Amino acid sequence: MARTEADDDFGNTFYSEIDVIDAGSPAPKPVSAAGNESIREEFTAGRGRYKIVIDTSKTPDLTGWTRTNLAPVIMEWYPKIATLLADEGYEAARKILVVFSGDMKGVAETGGMRIRCGAAWFRENLETEAKGAVVHELAHVAQGYGARPAFSHTPSNPLWLVEGIADYVRWFKYEPESRGAMIDSRFIRDVRYDAGYRTTANFLNWVSGKHGEHVVTELNAAMRKGRYTDGIWKELTGHSLPDLAGSWKDDLRKN
Repeated sequence: MARTEADDDFGNTFYSEIDVIDAGSPAPKPVSAAGNESIREEFTAGRGRYKIVIDTSKTPDLTGWTRTNLAPVIMEWYPKIATLLADEGYEAARKILVVFSGDMKGVAETGGMRIRCGAAWFRENLETEAKGAVVHELAHVAQGYGARPAFSHTPSNPLWLVEGIADYVRWFKYEPESRGAMIDSRFIRDVRYDAGYRTTANFLNWVSGKHGEHVVTELNAAMRKGRYTDGIWKELTGHSLPDLAGSWKDDLRKN
């Protein structure tokens, strides 16, 4: 296995696309570059420490919105997220590429330091959840799982916690006023701490309130190093994961 790119800052990945071509197919025809002008805008954050590139080449109608609405959020919040999820000997990616895709289905996805956004969904949510969705993906960049090769063969981190941490950053740090991760009283009986996303974010916020904000930081550090086990909850809080979950649900009922 070897890296695919050494010169392009955003190209040092494994595969982003594999094309399978029939050996007996006709020779490819030249494609005109007209109408495919590159629209890449570069921004800096954290006093120049971080470089963010936003690519709207395939979705030029979103260029104005990304420039005036999204870029300021990224510049303000990525350094904050990098600090929140920092641990000794690790530094969050200093170069990030955010690409808006015209044909992507779904909301967004992150691989390494690349964030890919589905333009169709974003066009429908510019005034509501669009910016928060990118903040969630920024958290995935800063989480940095797999950033240390020595831990590349460790068991996978639990997906509910991976997504829960990213949604904790979004709903309780970036936009707590939206109350987007509150749990309706009708669903408390069946709610699970490991449901992921907003529900796990709610649980993490409760744990942080009871035992300190460092808990999320240290959970993420353990996952980054491939050392996560359910036993770490007791190390950090003095209580087992099932006991914490039970107390959380009790407080949900009371409130």
